Amino acid sequence: MSVSLTSVPPTRTRLVTRIMGPSLLLAAIAIGIAVYGLVSLSTLHERNVQLVERDAARLEMALRLNSELNVTAIATSNAVLATKAEDVKTIRGRYQQRLAAVLDYSKRILETNPAPAIAQPAKDIQALSGDYDRLAQRAIALSAEGKKDEAFQVIFGEMRDVRFKINGEADKLVAAAKEEMQAAQRSGEAVYDAALFWQSLGSVLGIALSLGLLVWIVQRHVSRPLKRLTSATERLSRGDLEVELEALGEGRGDEVGTLAHALHIFRDNAREMRRLEAQQHEEEALKDRRRQAVDGLIANFESGITGQLTVLTNAADQMQQTAQLMNRTAESTHERTAAVANASEVASGNVQTVAAAADELTASIAEISRQIEQANGVAGEAVQQVMQTNTTVEGLSTAAARIGEVAHLITEIASQTNLLALNATIEAARAGEAGKGFAVVAQEVKNLATSTARATEEITAQIQEIQAVSGETVAAIRNVGATIRSISQISATIAAAVEQQSAATREIARNTQEAAQGTSQVSTHIGGVEAAARDTEAAADQVKTAAAALSGEAASLHAQVAAFLSSIRAA
Repeated sequence: MSVSLTSVPPTRTRLVTRIMGPSLLLAAIAIGIAVYGLVSLSTLHERNVQLVERDAARLEMALRLNSELNVTAIATSNAVLATKAEDVKTIRGRYQQRLAAVLDYSKRILETNPAPAIAQPAKDIQALSGDYDRLAQRAIALSAEGKKDEAFQVIFGEMRDVRFKINGEADKLVAAAKEEMQAAQRSGEAVYDAALFWQSLGSVLGIALSLGLLVWIVQRHVSRPLKRLTSATERLSRGDLEVELEALGEGRGDEVGTLAHALHIFRDNAREMRRLEAQQHEEEALKDRRRQAVDGLIANFESGITGQLTVLTNAADQMQQTAQLMNRTAESTHERTAAVANASEVASGNVQTVAAAADELTASIAEISRQIEQANGVAGEAVQQVMQTNTTVEGLSTAAARIGEVAHLITEIASQTNLLALNATIEAARAGEAGKGFAVVAQEVKNLATSTARATEEITAQIQEIQAVSGETVAAIRNVGATIRSISQISATIAAAVEQQSAATREIARNTQEAAQGTSQVSTHIGGVEAAARDTEAAADQVKTAAAALSGEAASLHAQVAAFLSSIRAA
């Protein structure tokens, strides 16, 4: 009697869904941290762009403006000192270019919408530049009229005061630009620190919250219910079918409820199996009584059919021996046939190897051709590199020689200028009160000579850099040597390809010989197959004879079995 299991009630919330909750929470926190990180990175990028494109540009323009102011002052003094009209015209044009550059830098600074701390000095510089230009034009005009003293009074009087104001505003402008750039740097660092803090805090809290929630879910919804189910299962395994299962969570909508429901069905089925076992014992007792009656009939049947079974057994033995002979013959035939198949496979494999070796031979020849072409290309490249290197070295040598001559000439001019300025200072001192203005000009000329000497030092540094470039040229020549060595390696590769060609040819010859041997083995095994076939035919004749005798005995046995079955039916 079969026992049908009741269907498991549909579940609602799986354990995997509950356990996925902390993972989803952790994923949501990770996404939030990632979004916050992207926003922070975007903010940092904007601050860096602002720092480079706006703040640093403002600082650069402020520094250039200050430098142009100093050059403008020197140009004004030189225009007053000049004695030739052509020199005055040239110096005045240079002065106007520098003053225009000052106004242009201040205008560009104001176009960037700066803070008041930067905008106000820039506006003041524009306003004072007009006063400075008016006084400079006046001094130059006085000098052109031959009124040098009045011109110097303007330069070292009102013009000096205006220039000091402009310099002061320029210093404020530079300081404000530096402060603005430093503030931008501090702001970027603050954004980075905040992003690092909140991302670290979010990661720690997210992991802690997710792990805590996961432990609570496992402890409440998995560990405790499974312990109760394990205890009930152990009692059922000991045969205690009276265990109560109603409090194990069968009504839950997850896997634990499904397991409790299945355990409940298992207990009910076990109870049904016990009832069926008791019923089966009763049926076994009835069958024992019937079996005793059948045994008597079987004994009578055994005494009547013994002779027929003996003959049948002998015939079956002869048939078995004949069948064994046929089996051995068939096995021999199978082995020979397998050997023939193996030999054929060997021959086929060798032929395939010959084809592969031929392919390898063709590939090796193609490799030789390609390597030769590559060697020619590398050689051409080496020649070009040598020519380019020679041209570079010659150009560098010529440039270094010319720069050295110019630097030497500038050094001599600076020395002479410094000496003239010193003599002019001495003469101005001798002249007393009338030479004070000239002494100031001489001091300015001396400062200009000092600046020229520093520029000469920078030119000398440039010459040293050119020498470093010459060292790089030597490295390029070494690269040419490396290219030539590459050509040598390619030649060695060509030799290896030729060696592979020879080896492939030898492999073709050996595999061809093995193919011939395999063909010979096929012929030999075919003869064995023919002999095995003859043995199989003789054994088949014997099997037919034995089968005929066995058929007659089987007919007699059939009659005895019919009588036996009739007796059983009567019982």
